[in-house]
Amino acid sequence: MHRLLPSALLTALILFSVPLKADIIEAATAQEAIQQFKVWFPGKKVLTFVGFSGKGYQDFEGVKAEVVEIMEHYPPSEWIVNIGGTPDGIGGLYPLLKNLGYRTTGIVSQQVVVERENPDRPLVEEFPYVDKVVIVADKGWGGFNKTSLQLSPTSRAMVGVIDSMMAFGGGSVGRDEMIAAMMQTHKTIPFQFFPYEMNHSVKLGKHRKHHRGELSDAYQALKDRRQGGFSLLK
Repeated sequence: MHRLLPSALLTALILFSVPLKADIIEAATAQEAIQQFKVWFPGKKVLTFVGFSGKGYQDFEGVKAEVVEIMEHYPPSEWIVNIGGTPDGIGGLYPLLKNLGYRTTGIVSQQVVVERENPDRPLVEEFPYVDKVVIVADKGWGGFNKTSLQLSPTSRAMVGVIDSMMAFGGGSVGRDEMIAAMMQTHKTIPFQFFPYEMNHSVKLGKHRKHHRGELSDAYQALKDRRQGGFSLLK
């Protein structure tokens, strides 16, 4: 992994040498990541998907069927699709999107390298269905910082490139990114929320591992309580 590059060298960002399709760079700031999207895809609009990652889905086939219908309204000549850069959970849509003819991108925290729990899980550069990935310098995975109440660099980058947003269930990071997207003052970001559940067996496994109280249902961070599709679990 090459070192993080300063802003002055954005135009000279070094691409990873990988055997598959993904071009991967590291960005020292959220603004660098946003600018890189403009360099990569001039004139294109960005449709961003958020949802569960490592927790997976109880009905991922349902998610995929929904996405096929949605994408009829987003021609690949005009839109690219951005997710989180890895194959987990919502990232499982990448192969489908590539088959539908879309350029695919990902924005992900540097923690994907620092805190990778499973050594057998592919890194982003080993995943063949993402065309371009930005790894953002970030001490966490995303969302709002609980102390400063500022959006993390990774989530600032995610929100900064959005032209339209779709959420399929999701956890606290996805929730925070939806809130931040709604708070944009310089543009209105259309979005939809689909209340899919996380994988019950994953939740059960975490429940048993940590010996926590009653097992709750899988709407962990988002529930459809508000007209227009946005929701926030208190």
